[in-house]
Amino acid sequence: MIKVVDALMGEGKTTKLMDIMNSRPQDKWIYISPFLDEVEERLPRECPSLSFKSPQQVNGKKYWGLDYLIEEGANIGSTHALFSKVDIRLIQALKGKGYNLIIDEALDVVGLSDIPYKDIQHFIDTGHVYLDERSFVRWNHERCPNDVLSRYPDLPHLCDNGNLCIVRDKVVMWQFPHEFLSGFDEVFIATYMFEGQAMATYLKMYDIDYEMLSLDDEGNLVPYDEVDTHQKKLDLASRIHIYHDRVLTPMGKKSGKSYPFSKGWYSRMRKLDNGALTQIKKRLETFFKMARTKPEDNMVGVFDAFWADIKGVRYGIQSKSGVPINARASNEWMNKKALAYMVDIHPHAMVSSYFEEQGIHMRGDLYALQTLVQWIWRSAIRDKDYTGKVQLVLPSERMNSIVSAWIKHEDRDIVAGINLDPFDRTRKAA
Repeated sequence: MIKVVDALMGEGKTTKLMDIMNSRPQDKWIYISPFLDEVEERLPRECPSLSFKSPQQVNGKKYWGLDYLIEEGANIGSTHALFSKVDIRLIQALKGKGYNLIIDEALDVVGLSDIPYKDIQHFIDTGHVYLDERSFVRWNHERCPNDVLSRYPDLPHLCDNGNLCIVRDKVVMWQFPHEFLSGFDEVFIATYMFEGQAMATYLKMYDIDYEMLSLDDEGNLVPYDEVDTHQKKLDLASRIHIYHDRVLTPMGKKSGKSYPFSKGWYSRMRKLDNGALTQIKKRLETFFKMARTKPEDNMVGVFDAFWADIKGVRYGIQSKSGVPINARASNEWMNKKALAYMVDIHPHAMVSSYFEEQGIHMRGDLYALQTLVQWIWRSAIRDKDYTGKVQLVLPSERMNSIVSAWIKHEDRDIVAGINLDPFDRTRKAA
């Protein structure tokens, strides 16, 4: 059974799951986190009696070390990055071993593969691989049982895992092997707005059931629909001042099919060379000047490809002021007090197409909401000792309307599709 512990940031989701592990020392656990310091420092500190071990390299591959720890029956701590490499061998090793899995923040279960489509097409032509009825790339063991490809030595392994799929006859997608989750007695996922993440869409695609839980005011696990979040969100919103710029706000209004501040919009503005990107730079300089913050306290979210187009004096060094637009689960930027989220974010077009081709829709507005809220939460708003308001410029009309809906309504209603994109569209097509 998969249990999703879905609660606002800072509500103690990770602490609760560590408490559960500590209360069940007779059980075996695998804990995975996006960050290595959570695995190497916090996990041993919070769960000292469970003696968590981390995989070590075997034959130059660290994930092979997982097999040895599973065979040993050890409690295991690792990162999302390492678990993205799981294969059939590991899935088989887990069966019947009685392990439980803790996933801190939902996994990235679908993405673009590093292997170009033209190379897959070449291997189809040479007979090394073929496409099955669902457009998954499969290794031709009958024709090429022992072939080793110098450029892609892991290709047979990826094919056998069901990792690679062709979308729109031109793009190679990577996906996490869903069979992996079936090898555990219990799976807990700690996150916020799970329904807006690719992992929720992925589980629906494979008809994998999950139970939605949350935390009450005493930190107890309760059914998701029983928790009221409105007042907590009002409290958070009271610590944010949204700045409406006289130039950026009109620029962010939707016109026709265009979404201002989306990636495609930035590309068009650069190509047109109409002064829009220069205007953004000037207005951001004005915003940070009015905020009266130091450059090191400023935080900008923009697509990496366009940082150079809009960088300014008060936020010019990307490594210091630039915060990834999908940042989550980190305290690294807690000093940031003036924020500029300069994007209208959507799920990657190919990820959406991948799900659509499998007969399921990904909820774009909910995806945007959880991404934005997580980004804002990286700032000083999470610092209990900071008594001021964070200043936020959010020029996209769409993103403004989404965050307004989030503030006004209960999470359970938003997730149910009452206030944002309809819930019934996420169900698998007949």
